[in-house]
Amino acid sequence: MRIKLQDIIDKVSKYHYYVYDTNKTKMVSSHHNDMNSINMNKLSDLSGIKDGRIIILVKLKRIKKKEYELEKFSPLKLLGGILYGEVSTYKIDNNKAIKQSTKLKNKVYFPKKYIQKNWKDSKWLMKDLKKIAAAYIDDKILQQLFAINTINSL
Repeated sequence: MRIKLQDIIDKVSKYHYYVYDTNKTKMVSSHHNDMNSINMNKLSDLSGIKDGRIIILVKLKRIKKKEYELEKFSPLKLLGGILYGEVSTYKIDNNKAIKQSTKLKNKVYFPKKYIQKNWKDSKWLMKDLKKIAAAYIDDKILQQLFAINTINSL
């Protein structure tokens, strides 16, 4: 079965953001959209989000075919799959989103076999993206230099 990654991204959308309540330590809402970028400092984007909460943005990206082919024959592996979720966080303070510094490892990969096994509909991917956001905020993503974080390991 040939997987078209762009079709997957188009179906579930590229940007997914989750609002995390630090006081209650839980996800309070999630959204996804098809915009090219999210302007976190627009008040319309932040309406209804209280101060002290964290917005976790998970951006779906695909590995370029050439990069993936080179990785296959490399003795040092740096990639964990053909698709990945890249995480960024923003803290809400006085109705403004302040981008927080990213951790050393902020990518979680979806291996090709995992996608082939699960790709029947988009429900599994939506659950996995929320799982990535929660793992990132709870420091469950490995931060060692040569660690490769895959969705299987979360």
